[in-house]
Amino acid sequence: MDSKALSQSKVLVLGEFAGAHETLLVKYLVDRATTVAFIETLLTRYYSPGMDILRASCYRTGHLEARFGYGGNSGLLLRPSKTRRWLLYALTVLYLAMSLTRLRHRFDICIACNVPFPLVGLTLRKLRLVRKVIFVSVTHFPHNMHLFRFIDKISQNACDAVWYQTKRMQHVKEKEGWIKNKLILRILAPIGVDTRNKSPNNRVERRTMGYLGRLDKDMGLDLTIEAFLGVTDSVPDARLVIIGSGPSEKELQEKARMLGLTDNIEYKGFIGDRKIVEGILARWAVGIVPYVPVPGGSVYYADSSKAKEYIQAGIPIITTKVPEVALEIEQEKAGFAVEYDRDEVAKAMIRLLTDDKLWQNCRENVGQLAAKYDYREIYDGAFRASRINL
Repeated sequence: MDSKALSQSKVLVLGEFAGAHETLLVKYLVDRATTVAFIETLLTRYYSPGMDILRASCYRTGHLEARFGYGGNSGLLLRPSKTRRWLLYALTVLYLAMSLTRLRHRFDICIACNVPFPLVGLTLRKLRLVRKVIFVSVTHFPHNMHLFRFIDKISQNACDAVWYQTKRMQHVKEKEGWIKNKLILRILAPIGVDTRNKSPNNRVERRTMGYLGRLDKDMGLDLTIEAFLGVTDSVPDARLVIIGSGPSEKELQEKARMLGLTDNIEYKGFIGDRKIVEGILARWAVGIVPYVPVPGGSVYYADSSKAKEYIQAGIPIITTKVPEVALEIEQEKAGFAVEYDRDEVAKAMIRLLTDDKLWQNCRENVGQLAAKYDYREIYDGAFRASRINL
């Protein structure tokens, strides 16, 4: 990919609110590119009245030049749940067009983090408002998501480079015959971590565990709450903090109430401010990654952003043996990789909450694992492999 050096480029990043990958990518670029515009959109499952549907930030030579948002006053339009999803998509497209017009830039590189954003990048390239499009392949969509699969297939063969977050992701695209254009650069670029963000031990609450992410059936929180009930029998002061929102939120809250765990489980909802999230994570002793092992499920192929959040914060991890990173967590003794089994999860929780020596060893091993995923090295390598000089 012949292009300007990154240090001479204007870069547009398209992604989702509070995404781990997007946040670190923008942080990396702000220190290197001449201009960085970041447009982040709100996922439907996180919407609540008063929230912006889209936010945009523009940095020039490392300094914030402009920041604005759209959609904060759209609550009345989005109140009916039956039409919310499609109206939200329509408003997102409108606000995206308004943001690009307001930014008034032609970009050298557009980095589109997940579908449908590559379609935006390819459209801008067609209009000669962008020279190169890099597609960060985050998800392998199930068969019932026809539109997203269609956009994914187009993007796999039309962008200038594709960055895969896991080896499994690239393998499944190849296995299902999606990859037709052999000339496109294909690069492994997992979600990175900022190794400078590890919290000191004196901030940790030793009996507190946490979960960060979407609240949905394939995320495994249902089993986690059942396992946690057994934990409180042995560790009465144990706490479980849950950050996130989603379709199962009310159901999970009701389950905690039915099991008598309302004093031990705290739901914080979706938090879009990265600094607040990092401050909460700094107090956790254990991070939970309880994915349900669904055959062909998207989480099997994707990198686990929540696991990387915990690794960045230096938190020992309990994960089911679903995401690719679970193998490394087990090998590096950075926590436990267990079967999707209530008793196994509960046993791992109790051990990490009560065995200080084990916990300290895991915490040190998490730090070593974090060094492997330093985001600066990952992005340095990805840009060079994409034939973009730094």
